[in-house]
Amino acid sequence: MWPCMSSRRGVLAIAISAATVAGGGARTPHARADEEVEQQTGLESEQVPQQDETDSVSSSSASARAKGTVAFSIAVDEEPKGDITFEVSGDGTRAPLAASRVLALGAGIPDGGGGYRGAIVDNVDPAFVRIGQRRLGTLGGAAGAAAAAAVAGGLSGLDVNAEVDKADTFSDFDVLLIAPTALGEEGDYEERLVARNGKLATERNRAKGQPTPPNGTGLLFVLNASALPDELKRDVVRIGRVTNKESQALLLALGNLPRFENNEESGFFQTAKSIGDARALVAQSAFNRPLSRVKVVKSTAS
Repeated sequence: MWPCMSSRRGVLAIAISAATVAGGGARTPHARADEEVEQQTGLESEQVPQQDETDSVSSSSASARAKGTVAFSIAVDEEPKGDITFEVSGDGTRAPLAASRVLALGAGIPDGGGGYRGAIVDNVDPAFVRIGQRRLGTLGGAAGAAAAAAVAGGLSGLDVNAEVDKADTFSDFDVLLIAPTALGEEGDYEERLVARNGKLATERNRAKGQPTPPNGTGLLFVLNASALPDELKRDVVRIGRVTNKESQALLLALGNLPRFENNEESGFFQTAKSIGDARALVAQSAFNRPLSRVKVVKSTAS
């Protein structure tokens, strides 16, 4: 039997407030989590900064090769912290499609097609740092969508699954592309009528609170391979490695930032999640999220 309504509200409030800062005092994640979930849920109205054409090589040249270098300029709470530079090699990892995809996104897709500039570091741990996935082809209209579709793996990135690393053995400072696992269920979407150019059209968006399904754009930087959780070793493609010592030091510093503690095993959280309230997703999205806003302010590929 489910708890009464007043009990359910109490359980949910406890579950959401249970995300405490790892290694520090308690802090509720409402404001930060709401902001970041809005960014990651795939709402079509989100404005993602476009790549400055002067900052990168062209997407077409990047998508045609499987070897190069990507550099992310990182800011923590708007304060520049340095660059994360990593070598991408599809030849060495036997993942030419995934490597070409990362190089294209690192360079920035023209016509508003998307890229890593503006990406958020949404999960940190002494064993790994994760950069959240990017949406492709949503800002530049037909031209942006066409440019994104032409990138290796296309908009969905589903072809990347053919290159998923089955070995589950990784080394410190490997760079892994998070492969898509599914496009999502029909119930995860909602449709509405909108007016476009004087005509009614149907707009199909992710339902509020529903995370965007993986599309082969998220990145996982391995800091301590021996401590990497098993669930993070699945559905990933090794595309390169961080060899620069300064970049390695910056990643280690990011992995040790204060963060919201992962309370997924909490009985309170499990009960709240089973109720089916969408706010439980907000609480879950805060787990392992850094308290500071960590952002890729510039991305280049060469």
